[in-house]
Amino acid sequence: MARMKGLHATAIFAFCAAVYFAAPMRLVMDSNYSMLLGESLCRHGTFKLDRYFQHPERHWPRAMATTNLTYHVYRHGGHIYYCYPPGSSVLSIPLVLAAKAAGVSPSHPRNGYDAGGELKIERAGAALVTALAVTLLFLAARGFLDSRRSAAVALVTAFASGFFSTASRVMWSHTWGVCLLAAAILMLARAATGGRLRPVLLATVLAWLYFTRPTFSLSIIAITVFVLVRYRREFLALALTGAGWFALFVAFSHATSGHLLPPYFLLGGTMSLQQFLAGLSGTLLSPARGMFVYSPAVVIAFWLAARNRRTLSQPGLATVAAIATALHIVTVAAWPIWAAGFCYGARYGVDFVPWIALLAALGWQAALARGGRDNAARAISCLLIAVSLAMQTIGAFSESAWRWNIEPDSVDENSPRIWSWRDAPFVRPFEARK
Repeated sequence: MARMKGLHATAIFAFCAAVYFAAPMRLVMDSNYSMLLGESLCRHGTFKLDRYFQHPERHWPRAMATTNLTYHVYRHGGHIYYCYPPGSSVLSIPLVLAAKAAGVSPSHPRNGYDAGGELKIERAGAALVTALAVTLLFLAARGFLDSRRSAAVALVTAFASGFFSTASRVMWSHTWGVCLLAAAILMLARAATGGRLRPVLLATVLAWLYFTRPTFSLSIIAITVFVLVRYRREFLALALTGAGWFALFVAFSHATSGHLLPPYFLLGGTMSLQQFLAGLSGTLLSPARGMFVYSPAVVIAFWLAARNRRTLSQPGLATVAAIATALHIVTVAAWPIWAAGFCYGARYGVDFVPWIALLAALGWQAALARGGRDNAARAISCLLIAVSLAMQTIGAFSESAWRWNIEPDSVDENSPRIWSWRDAPFVRPFEARK
């Protein structure tokens, strides 16, 4: 049985990685310079990017050339540092080394930065890391379902969510984030089904989850409270390990920014409830960024868990998943930039997709235990999955859907476009064929 599980996991990983890599759309936005930082760390052992910014105007085509620093980096103490969370860059060092052996590098001897090399590494890395996340979720689902149904949960997650249109495109901070969260969920699932919880390893995964993307602190809090309630003997080891990692991170932050936390990690202070309702409706239902618009299949997971709540085998895990998801949605809604800048669909919603997969597995298991057939529910579920697959495929394959962000003008400068159903991103590919 273990061998068959391994074969199934390998097949799912290979299939997802191949499809992710083949899908053509990949625009490097916020993740520019992330692989360059990885190269700086493995070649020179430093977070300082000074050597690559002697001529920043050479980093981009002439139309974009400027001697000013881009928003991806900042100065501190006379040195240049990467602005975004460092976790993805550190975790991607093996990818950078493998690319280097293949003759691909994000650096350029004359220009300092090679955007083409960066894209090649991010393209392969995002496909592999997201495929790994899907595989980990398959293994987590196997604790509650048979291989066929677990594969179904994993593959719907892979191609009917932002895994396909966002996480697997390039190395967004979401990419390593969902992989680490999937690993944490797998550990919790195995502990819940008779395995042993490994608090030191879990705390290390959660620490790097935070280093990769601070928004995941919501999931970290939910998991930590769950461990305190459910596994009290293991909590002290979890807390001490987490505190150790956080102390190291504070030391890193003080050395690179002079603050307790890096600049990006302090952005949470700008959240506001003044436009919360607009942010909530936009996050869930807007034609440009709505989770229920681009991945309506998530409704299936909520419905299964809610309808079969009394027969859930792991109500504690389901509660953690629901709370973490709700906290994330509320936080995104309170964020002034809830529309997530230049992207496709519900980019910020990618962070809680692993929790949705867990809810789906638990809810499906409970539905099977409950018995009975509901043909109407099955038909609706198939329809929601089909719509989600179509929406996410557009984001992974259509350039015109992505160009919606800048045509006819920047969505950042003309935010009402987010609410237009006539000119939604998913409509653009069909307009181009008229």
